[in-house]
Amino acid sequence: MNHTLDDTMLRHAHQCDLDDIMEIELLSYENPLPRIVVQRLIDDSQFLVCGLARDGWFEVLGFLQYEYVVDLNILATRLAVHPSCRRRGIGSKMIAYLRRNAGGNHADESDEEHYVDFVMRPFDHAIAAELFLASENFTLEKSAAGVHVYRTKKEQI
Repeated sequence: MNHTLDDTMLRHAHQCDLDDIMEIELLSYENPLPRIVVQRLIDDSQFLVCGLARDGWFEVLGFLQYEYVVDLNILATRLAVHPSCRRRGIGSKMIAYLRRNAGGNHADESDEEHYVDFVMRPFDHAIAAELFLASENFTLEKSAAGVHVYRTKKEQI
């Protein structure tokens, strides 16, 4: 897969992306989610994909599952990039999208501090993921029963 970060685009996932997402899920997680669960997540939550659009088709290179929580802060729960596309900025591009959107459209008009939390459950835990989050300025906010919550603040525009 020869491409640059500038060639990629972000959009919300559709069911037609399911095969690509499942391939990345199976390659990225020791305990991957079942296909039916991923189908429901695409329908029921915010599911961002980063990929390449070419000749009428879209190839998913990475995905990020998240939801808005209290005061439009963001909770991210799954992030993966195809192994052949890692270390090219795709994960960083998706995290930057979340940072820009924490707090919604009116965040700059309020004095409230907005943030993005990333929840890492014991079965998703990996040193590579921790290193990536650290490189994106996430810090460990809390940890209990093997669940780690990392936090970063809204990007200042």
